[in-house]
Amino acid sequence: MVCFGVAAHAKSLDNGQATELIEQLGTETLGLLTNKALAREEQQREVRRLLKKGFAVETISRFVLGRYWRVSTESQRTDYQTLFVEYVIDYLVANLGRYSGQTFQVVGERGDGPRGAIVESRVNSPDGAPVTVHWRVRGTGNGPKIVDVVVEGVSLALTQRAEFASVIQRKGGSVDRLIEELRLKLDELRSQ
Repeated sequence: MVCFGVAAHAKSLDNGQATELIEQLGTETLGLLTNKALAREEQQREVRRLLKKGFAVETISRFVLGRYWRVSTESQRTDYQTLFVEYVIDYLVANLGRYSGQTFQVVGERGDGPRGAIVESRVNSPDGAPVTVHWRVRGTGNGPKIVDVVVEGVSLALTQRAEFASVIQRKGGSVDRLIEELRLKLDELRSQ
């Protein structure tokens, strides 16, 4: 299992806290998906609120940058983390239109170390097989937060980490090149 650097601010989770977080986020996300009247700016604001509420975004962004976090400057870290959040928000907003009647169901929760839990859920599609999603949740000083999402056995954090490392390596080992790439991807998403 992947261990994220939240130990310094880790808190124990009470039984059911992780499930409650995932159920709340699922309900709020479904409301966002079904509200076709929201303008793009409103969608961005709502996605930002949901990310802040439920995800350890700073921890995830550091993990995704991996070993390059240690060699990056403070300025690079700030730029990267800002762009990472904006990229995630705009990526999610760009894909809101793919919603076509899926339902979300929490199946169960199991412990994941002394301060964590994994919540299993299913996304049921009217025209296909259900998709299993595991939410890795950690107790933090700000309540329970998601540190990874595993869809059908594939960790999104690990996948993104490998993609970003590949970009950095292809571009000469510089975090600045990743920052440039994120800016380009963000421009593409915003022009859709």
